[in-house]
Amino acid sequence: SPLTGAVTYLEPMTGRHAGRRVVYASGYLVCPKDGVPHTNVFNKMCSGKGINPDQAKASALCEALERFSGICQGDEAVVRASMVELGPDAVHFNGLQNFSDSQFENRDTLNALTRDRRKWIPSPFDVHTAIDWTPAWTLSRNRKRYVPLSYCYAEAPPESGSMYGTHNPNGAAAGNCLEEAVLQGILELVERDAVAIWWYNKLPRPEIDLAGFRDGYFNSLKYEYARMGWNLWVLDLTHDLSIPVYAALAHHARDKRFTIGFGCHLDAHLAVQRALTEVNQLFDPTGKLQAPWDMSELPTLDFLFPLKDAGPEPPDAFPHLGGPDLKTDIECCVERLVHAGLEVMVVNKTRPDIGLHVVHVMVPGLRHFWPRLGPGRLYSVPRAMGWVGRRLLESDLNPVPLFL
Repeated sequence: SPLTGAVTYLEPMTGRHAGRRVVYASGYLVCPKDGVPHTNVFNKMCSGKGINPDQAKASALCEALERFSGICQGDEAVVRASMVELGPDAVHFNGLQNFSDSQFENRDTLNALTRDRRKWIPSPFDVHTAIDWTPAWTLSRNRKRYVPLSYCYAEAPPESGSMYGTHNPNGAAAGNCLEEAVLQGILELVERDAVAIWWYNKLPRPEIDLAGFRDGYFNSLKYEYARMGWNLWVLDLTHDLSIPVYAALAHHARDKRFTIGFGCHLDAHLAVQRALTEVNQLFDPTGKLQAPWDMSELPTLDFLFPLKDAGPEPPDAFPHLGGPDLKTDIECCVERLVHAGLEVMVVNKTRPDIGLHVVHVMVPGLRHFWPRLGPGRLYSVPRAMGWVGRRLLESDLNPVPLFL
């Protein structure tokens, strides 16, 4: 509405916003295309974090506008055809989703266990069935590709092809300019890929020396958690792409609860800051909310703690990557992805009536930390990095899914 705007509210997030933990909540409205609302699914909530209120407010506002811009409105660029008809320009649905054959075979049983759409396993993609596609531009090959509309946009109509897959926001990002949005989308994809490889392979990783950054916020935040009975540390998850990725974990010494956050950036200092502020965003001091994973089902806790017999890594072990501007930073990321045999694609989702630049970056083959257990990097990267003695099988992976 031109009177009320796209964001319904912006306020400190109850139960999260306190002390050095600066977290704001925002909201937007959506009209679901299918399903029977059993809760108020029309009012969507977002959150944003930062080291100060201005950062957290901007983060929450941009998150709401990013998601609002990603809702299918019916005026998107669409081509309706089968994958066979489009030929090599079309991207296979499961190249983006990465489900395994076993997950497809057991989809009816697994889907019956949940109402969470993130956990839903679709029908195997039929390349001869006509669905809706939307154009994307590849940064690595400078040509047009087509990606499934229902993967790229939320609330796409059922006839668009949503039986084969629904909206996945991984890689969607907003920015002050198109380049900033693209860079943030790439970094999110790299982050989630590194997290998935760490989590499902249960990989012990070294700790980062927070004190070595000489950042007053890092030190004061660690002290604030300690004062509440929580230990706070940061693990280095950086993998073959050599772009800094970190997991920050907080652990309550008495009742053994965990909270977690992730961060990725070409500047290691900012990557750590993002991981720490995301811990704040997900931190539940009361213990009333559901934990991010089922502790009782985890086969081991070792990989959640710093690698044994390895001292903390100093900050100077991570040189600043990129260059003097956003274009150079994007080129740095794309070069590393191409070297790994990956293709970088972008859909521009900026809405003229909103104005904030929003994109959806997609890199087929990179993994989400949701349980998508098909062949590829989830198995090959740990072996190539020497982190495991042999390539694991699907049955060897962490059976506990990660949903945040």
